[in-house]
Amino acid sequence: MSTNENQANPWNTFRIELEVRIVASPEQVFDALTQNISAWWGAPYLLGNATKIVLEPFVGGRLYEVWGENTGALWANVSKIRPPRELSLVGPIGLPEPSHGITTFQLSPDNNGTVVHFTHEAFGKISQKIEKGYAAGWKDLLLKRLPAYVEAATVVLP
Repeated sequence: MSTNENQANPWNTFRIELEVRIVASPEQVFDALTQNISAWWGAPYLLGNATKIVLEPFVGGRLYEVWGENTGALWANVSKIRPPRELSLVGPIGLPEPSHGITTFQLSPDNNGTVVHFTHEAFGKISQKIEKGYAAGWKDLLLKRLPAYVEAATVVLP
């Protein structure tokens, strides 16, 4: 008998979906998702004492935290990128190991703005507490921080 047979199954899945309208072009929103993401994504949504979080915007590029010289944490790799319409990341995205996730941002123009449709699907050793934390964290990052950053940087000309 395995030692895990008497324990509850630790494996779980989740799917988080969000949609947000941002008053900026798809290009401006895509730039915010792929360029200086430390400007809107930071504490408390990092694993260590990160000085920044970086996304390399090409297929195979990394999403990672920088803790110092030659230290940090890999969050995911870019699996699909179609500027300014789609960005997909594959990896644990900070979840406890072993876990695996797919995070997708799909951008569509909408009048004077952009609609971002977001999904994060994951499986692994994910407790309900962790799932709730991710749901709340993504809401904060994508419904508050990202729009505030992009819209503050957007200059509207008469």
